[in-house]
Amino acid sequence: MGCGWGRLLDLLPRRWRGEYLGIDLCPELIAEARSRYEGSRRIRFDTSDLRDTLRLRGLVGPDKMDLAVLVSVRGMVLREKGPEAWTGMLPNVWRSCRRVLYLEYDPDGWGELE
Repeated sequence: MGCGWGRLLDLLPRRWRGEYLGIDLCPELIAEARSRYEGSRRIRFDTSDLRDTLRLRGLVGPDKMDLAVLVSVRGMVLREKGPEAWTGMLPNVWRSCRRVLYLEYDPDGWGELE
């Protein structure tokens, strides 16, 4: 969630063989992610607003995901949409997965994770 162009996939171990669903608000980033990882049946990308309960449920399906990784989503949502949007999306995230990992980029850095 907040997958951008799929950078997190580059950080996973090469032996990782799980399924991946990348969600981002930006259609251009999703298009880039799809072009980078096309041809993989286990990797999907989609544009969605995490506040859209029905859309998120449709993407995830009836089973919960094992892990949701939110990459710099909190700061961006708070800055761009406000605290109501952040608290509005959290129940959807928690309904969709068993565990959540929040990663935040250093706003003054070059993309390193804090």
